[in-house]
Amino acid sequence: MKKSFIYFFLLLFLCTFVYAEEVVSKNTTSGGIGVIWAGYPFGILPGINMEYERLLNKNFALAVDIGLDGLILPYADLYARWYPWAGMFFANIGLGIWQRGFGTLVFTPVISPGIGWKIDIGKPNGWNLITGIIGRIFFYEDQRGVDYQYNRDNREVVNNPSVYNDTSVDVTAKVFFKVGYSF
Repeated sequence: MKKSFIYFFLLLFLCTFVYAEEVVSKNTTSGGIGVIWAGYPFGILPGINMEYERLLNKNFALAVDIGLDGLILPYADLYARWYPWAGMFFANIGLGIWQRGFGTLVFTPVISPGIGWKIDIGKPNGWNLITGIIGRIFFYEDQRGVDYQYNRDNREVVNNPSVYNDTSVDVTAKVFFKVGYSF
């Protein structure tokens, strides 16, 4: 009898340290399509992207997103993502680079705030749908006023000295749809 009490209290003592822990996937990879409003003169352009997200805790994650806007303009963003209720809704802020226009290889810095939803399909750790909207704010220096003139005395083309630099800010919006897998 005394031996069974010792086993009972030993078992009770050990069971207080055993608890169930919910298994949450820490990584999500996704790929998808998007539609970006790029303003005049580009209008609405299609886009494709790939993303990797690493969950730091139940409310915060880091994500890397690379893709092509207009199917030819490359970009790369690093996001800090916040899940306020540890669920499927998220808000993020990103920093990245984007190719400024068709034919130019000038990359500009970008600030990318956004909101979205990550919806599990079936089980919590597996396939999911991700949708949302991201705004992009671009800062770049634009060279305007470049003009070539013909110098009649020397019979050569010369550059007009009225060239000036203009700092510009552009804003675009992107709606995206992705399919991902959490592991």
